[in-house]
Amino acid sequence: MLGSMAFAFDVPGWTRARTLRVMAIVAVAYYGGGRVGLALTMPTYGVSTLWPPNALLLAALLLTPTRAWWLVLIAALPAHLVGELSHGIPVPMALSWFISNCAEALIGAGVMRVFERNPRLDTFRRVVVFLAIGVFLGPFLSSFIDAAFVVWNRFVSAGYWDVFRTRFLSNALATIALVPIIVESSTAGFRRDAGGPPRRYVEAGLLSVGLLAVCMIIFTGLITTSNASIAVLYAPLPFLLWAALRFGPGGASAGVLVLSLFAVWAAVHGNRPFDTGTETANAVAVQLFLIVTSVPLLTLRAVIAERRYGERAARRCE
Repeated sequence: MLGSMAFAFDVPGWTRARTLRVMAIVAVAYYGGGRVGLALTMPTYGVSTLWPPNALLLAALLLTPTRAWWLVLIAALPAHLVGELSHGIPVPMALSWFISNCAEALIGAGVMRVFERNPRLDTFRRVVVFLAIGVFLGPFLSSFIDAAFVVWNRFVSAGYWDVFRTRFLSNALATIALVPIIVESSTAGFRRDAGGPPRRYVEAGLLSVGLLAVCMIIFTGLITTSNASIAVLYAPLPFLLWAALRFGPGGASAGVLVLSLFAVWAAVHGNRPFDTGTETANAVAVQLFLIVTSVPLLTLRAVIAERRYGERAARRCE
């Protein structure tokens, strides 16, 4: 096993110790993501409104050499089984879901590597590749398999296309909310601000407090008037734009993730503004809202980062 690991990571900078560390991180993160996803599952459809494990697998594959992908998947298997079986899910259903989860991550990472080797989302081209393949193609194709597994195992009473729709939107949302922040935090995304002036940290703190306060007010039921139920959805946008303009891809990704967690929690518990009366309508409403909100922010922060790189290159040439 260790010999195979050494061969798999026969890449400069990758050692056997790093191999074991990556596998441990993947296992812990996958288990934690699975617990979060199960907690956000609506019982009628058996599919989580936000399912982090697949997005975590995709991010891990994008950040590791191709020949080591099988080790990443092996590390996720025990975490998957422990999390699913402890939640009372039958063994056939748990194994079926692991197959569809791995299929989604492999489709996304494999096709993305064909078009772009660098996983960072700091150019417009890379963002388009990520949105088209990682956010759309991977979840779309794997949802056919996943929905079939759910129906064949008779795990829920919902129909095939209902499960397909919920699962596709769930995984697309998790990918667009989690993968950018993981990639940024694992590369140079946050380290650029590590040695910044103290006012930079003060600004980040004010931004975080403001976004958290707005999300708590909107999504925890503190505002209950029907007239404000739709309009208040626009309240977090200034903070998300602030994060994108001032803190680049990493800051904007963190803001989108915070907004996603609060909004999904509100939908699962039937809080305003996602209280249309049925679980399906709640899930679809929050998923579409977050996806539509995240796509322009992802594009904006990539364009800003690309422009900054161009300005720095021009100054160096001068």
